[in-house]
Amino acid sequence: MQFAIQRRFEHVVMATRFYRNIFSQDPNGVLQLKQGSDAEKMFATSLGTSPTIGALDAFANEMIRDVDEAVQAFDQLLDRGDMASASKRISEAFMIGEYLPRVRRVPMERKLKVLDFTRDANQLVSAMEVKDYTLAETLITKLRALAKDLDYTKPQAAVETARTIADMHLNKAKVAAMQGDQKGSAEALTQAAGMWPTNPKLKEFTNMIGNNADVKTQAALDLDRAVAGNMAVAG
Repeated sequence: MQFAIQRRFEHVVMATRFYRNIFSQDPNGVLQLKQGSDAEKMFATSLGTSPTIGALDAFANEMIRDVDEAVQAFDQLLDRGDMASASKRISEAFMIGEYLPRVRRVPMERKLKVLDFTRDANQLVSAMEVKDYTLAETLITKLRALAKDLDYTKPQAAVETARTIADMHLNKAKVAAMQGDQKGSAEALTQAAGMWPTNPKLKEFTNMIGNNADVKTQAALDLDRAVAGNMAVAG
């Protein structure tokens, strides 16, 4: 029972075979489980009934077979370049049979390929959540090169939509600034920043506004000095 809970299914098979040899008169005996215990709940969910030695043996063998098939599918998908599907298959195999030899013998090089893909995929999700579309676009390009079966349509569409709307707000801000409408320009700039906070064009625009403000301020100071100088000469 402990081996089954720990997912050490080969140990379960060995234990059930020992039981059958030792207690040959009761090869398929019913296991007595405490009502409401974790073990009782697990087997009630998995087997639908109180487990017998035979059912436990069949359950362990089925788990071993499922893991073997998942690892085989992983190898085939990885060789095809279907990295997204391969990462799902190896995750399933690991969750079921972490301690089975078939999982533990997967070469480290192949595991690292899946790790790199999964890490970049998770980073893409985080980038989309914080609206860092510059990083998201870079990751989409990288992941498309790694995985032939990557479904990139949704994140790519989100990036393109954000770019279009952000450009519209920036153009509106530029027009408002040229017309001297500081309030309208600030509102449009705020909307553009909300849509794409890390937009490179947004930084360029704010730098341009800052430079123009510095030029106007410097020109006003120079004019004040010139007027003051002329007044002093006239006096």
